Amino acid sequence: MASEVNEVVELLNCIRQFETDVKSENDEVAENWRQYLITDEQKAKKFVKVKQKLQRALRNSEKEVSRMSEKVRKAKKEFDYCDKQVTEYTAAIMAAQYEQDEMELESRDFDKIFAAVEENIVECILKTKILIYKQVQDEKKRIDAKLRLLDGINSGPRPEDVSAVQMHNDKLTPFPQSSLEI
Repeated sequence: MASEVNEVVELLNCIRQFETDVKSENDEVAENWRQYLITDEQKAKKFVKVKQKLQRALRNSEKEVSRMSEKVRKAKKEFDYCDKQVTEYTAAIMAAQYEQDEMELESRDFDKIFAAVEENIVECILKTKILIYKQVQDEKKRIDAKLRLLDGINSGPRPEDVSAVQMHNDKLTPFPQSSLEI
């Protein structure tokens, strides 16, 4: 642009010089000046065309910059939305992980409780079996003692007495004899 301004200034200087030469009636110089003016006029027209092209290119560039700015603004908005979504999903994942960890702790606690309860139940069953076994043994000893007494009195048991004692013994034993052994 500075060169075009210099050319315009030079053109103005030439016009002034031409006016002074025309006054002096120097035809040869006047003709040279006319040729120079024609050349400068052509250069000025080219300059105007180039200026117009540059102005169009500048307007197109401004439009393109505006479009790109809008695209960048939209992309930033979408990025911010995605960032927000990622933050929300991350928070949800962390909450779910925390809940899962809590559930695993509770599960381990329940497993310990169930193991203790199972152990207590097994212990109670064993104690109950032992108690029943002892009661059956005591009852058996009493029955044996009664039978010996009866045996000594009658010098022989009667078949109906023995079967009555066995039936009474069967009612007292809820578990088979072999399952009571420890």
